[in-house]
Amino acid sequence: MFKDLGVVIPWRTDFVLSVPQPVIIAIAVLLVAVVIAKEFFMANKSAALGVTLAVYLFAAGFAAFVVDSIATPFLNIIESIGDLE
Repeated sequence: MFKDLGVVIPWRTDFVLSVPQPVIIAIAVLLVAVVIAKEFFMANKSAALGVTLAVYLFAAGFAAFVVDSIATPFLNIIESIGDLE
C-alpha cells in the first residue's frame, strides 16, 4: 500500500505492526503485577519508588516508540505530497 505512494516503511513500523496484541497485553499485565507486588515485598520505600520509576520510564518509552513507528509512514506520505507541488 505504501510502496504505491512512494514511501518506504521503516523497520520499526514493520516490527510494531508484527507484534501480536496478546504479547503486548501480557507484558502490560506483567508490569502492573510488578508495580503492585513490589509494594508488598519491598520495605525500603526509596527502592520501591525507583522500581515504579523504572517501570514508568519503560512503559512511556515503549509507548512513544510505538506512536512514532506508526506515525512515521503517514508523515512521510504527507511530506512526499508536499514535494510534488
